[in-house]
Amino acid sequence: MESAKLQFGNGQTRYIYDSMYQNAWEIKTFLKTIVIDNKSYSRKKILQIHTSEFSQEWFDTFKGNQFLSLKRISLWLIFGTIVYTFIITDHLKTDWGGLFLVLVALYWFFFLSWQMHYYKVSQTYFVVNNHNLIWINKAYRLADIHEIVFETRGNLPNCLRMITKDFRTALYPAGTLRDKTWLALKAKLETHNIPVRNECI
Repeated sequence: MESAKLQFGNGQTRYIYDSMYQNAWEIKTFLKTIVIDNKSYSRKKILQIHTSEFSQEWFDTFKGNQFLSLKRISLWLIFGTIVYTFIITDHLKTDWGGLFLVLVALYWFFFLSWQMHYYKVSQTYFVVNNHNLIWINKAYRLADIHEIVFETRGNLPNCLRMITKDFRTALYPAGTLRDKTWLALKAKLETHNIPVRNECI
């Protein structure tokens, strides 16, 4: 769990947990600017990146094979079975049972697919893609990254937490990556002087 520790002059300690404050990133930015950097605070926003900006970049890709994971194989088996049953059973197409099966299949597909991100690194950008949700194409400028954390959360697979220099965070599970791929990604990021906190590999 990400947090900021505040140490007061009277010896008291307080924590700001990201999960407890919707604007934790803004509080952290304010405190860093005023207390640590000793500057006046002005709200700055990291500019969005359009696909055209990195379409000509050369990337190193860090991904796994979803068909070598039991959980990922089960995704396609269950999803395929439900869809096949729906197609060959006429009465399911016209009653609530059929709708329920479709909703279960879609939920299962999107939930497990969300755990299948992979990553790409160029000289300028860090990009997050997804094996099945192909429209996910989130890019970050390396210069905007404060820190990257490898972590686990509950029953999720190993995840990458992106922390940008405005202290906003985003979590990207990557259930298809093997340990050696995570470590190769860590080494690559460190060549760009990006701090990587490894809490799970």
